[in-house]
Amino acid sequence: DEECVEDLLTAGARARVLYRADPAENPRTLLHHVGGRVVTQSGDDNDGNATCTFALVDDWDLFNQMLGRPVPGSSLATGQGTGVWAATGPAETVVKALVNANAGSVPYTLTVPASSGRGSTITVNIRMTPLTDRLLPALDFAGIGISARMNTSGGITVDAFAPTTHTAPITERSGLVSGTYAIAAPTATRALVRGGDVSGVPKYRELVATVLEAEWGFTGWTYVEATDTTDNAVMDARAQEALDVAAPKVSLSVELVESDDWRYGVTFGLGDEIPIQMNGAPLITDRVTEVEITQRIGEGLVVTPRIGDHTNTPDQVLVKAIRTLARSARVNMPGRH
Repeated sequence: DEECVEDLLTAGARARVLYRADPAENPRTLLHHVGGRVVTQSGDDNDGNATCTFALVDDWDLFNQMLGRPVPGSSLATGQGTGVWAATGPAETVVKALVNANAGSVPYTLTVPASSGRGSTITVNIRMTPLTDRLLPALDFAGIGISARMNTSGGITVDAFAPTTHTAPITERSGLVSGTYAIAAPTATRALVRGGDVSGVPKYRELVATVLEAEWGFTGWTYVEATDTTDNAVMDARAQEALDVAAPKVSLSVELVESDDWRYGVTFGLGDEIPIQMNGAPLITDRVTEVEITQRIGEGLVVTPRIGDHTNTPDQVLVKAIRTLARSARVNMPGRH
C-alpha cells in the first residue's frame, strides 16, 4: 500500500517478508522468508498507473560484510599483530564465538543465543577476510545451518539450526520438474602442509584421505603453505580444508513443484537435505538452496523450490565465478590465513 511504499523509499529502509505457508490448517502462522535492507528501488509511470519495485539484501549478507579480525576489539592501528584468530570446536560454538568477537564492527545490534554445541568439530582461522570466506567451506561439512534474521527490536539475531534430512526420494512423479547432475573424481587425496620453522628447520605434516584412495583407486597430492604456525591442530585443519576442496564433487541442479505432501514451511525448509532420483542417474542427496515465491495473475502464489547449485542465467554463473575467484584470492594472499 502507499504507506509501505513511502517507508520503503526512505534511505536506509529495512523490510521483512513473511509467508503464510499453511493457510488452511494454520492461517495465523507466518514463516520468515526474507528480511534485510533495501538496496535498489525503481519505478515507472504508464498513463498514471505507477509501479515501484524494490530489491532487498537478506540479513544473511551480514557474514559477507563482517571482517574477521585477528584481535577483535583491539585498535586497527596497533592492536592486530601478525597472527590469526583461531578456534576449534563444534561448528555452532565456533561460528557464534566468531560473530560475537566481531559484533562491534557492524552498525546493528546483534543477538547471539548461547551455543548448544551442534555440528561436527571445525577449525576456523581468519585474518581480515569476510566471515563467509572461512565459514562457508567449514559449514559445508558440519551438518548445521546459520541464520541471520531481523528481530522485533530492529537488530539481527544470529542463530544455528539443524536441517532436516529426508529419506524418501523425490522423483518425476512426486515433484521433480527438471534437473541436471555431474559427478567429478577427487583431484587430491593427500595434503602436505609446510608450517613454520622449529629450531631453524621447516615443520611438515601430512594428511591422507585413506577412504577416498581405496574407493577411487587414486593418489594425488596438494601442497599448503602455513608458515604462520607450528601448531599441529592448525596445520591439520589447513590440510583438511585443502582436501575438502579437492574431494569428489557432485553438482546437482533441480527444480521442483509443490504438492499437498511437499510444501515449503510445512514439510521442508531451506537447508534441508533431499534425495533426488532422476531418470538414468544415481540417487543424489543435496540441500534445498533456494525457494522462489511469485504472485501470478490467475494462479495466486507460486512456490518453486530448487535443490543444489541452481545457476540458470549467465549473470548468476558469472557472479558465482567472480565470488569464488575473489574468495580464493583473499584466502591465498600472503599474510591472510
